[in-house]
Amino acid sequence: MEELSYEEIIDYVASDFDEDMEEFNFTVIEVTAKIIEEQHFIFREDPFIKYAYLVRLGLESIARGEIADYLYEKLATIAPIIAAIKHKEIASLKSDLALYQRKQKTAIYDVIETPFPTKASADYHLGDGLYKENDSL
Repeated sequence: MEELSYEEIIDYVASDFDEDMEEFNFTVIEVTAKIIEEQHFIFREDPFIKYAYLVRLGLESIARGEIADYLYEKLATIAPIIAAIKHKEIASLKSDLALYQRKQKTAIYDVIETPFPTKASADYHLGDGLYKENDSL
């Protein structure tokens, strides 16, 4: 597997948001779900890439005024996981996580409740096993 740089992840997420929202009229929630689904195969192989994508999705979502509830919940618990990752670009990821946490507290945005199938799909693609059909989330 060719390793993605952190800068490549940043560029991919930003360009995918721009393209999908402008050309296809996708919502922030739809773009988030699409990116998670498309990149799931590398999330299970490389935790750095998985969490880099999640942090960048969070930053891009908040910049656009809304964030999926499942992403918001996931980002609330990943600091200890990121702290344990060993990677040459971990300082950039930690810096962006801190930026996300600041924006999460100060920016104006909506947390969008997503339906169970969307949460379950994201959960499956992220390999987390968090959501069950009887969950009220």
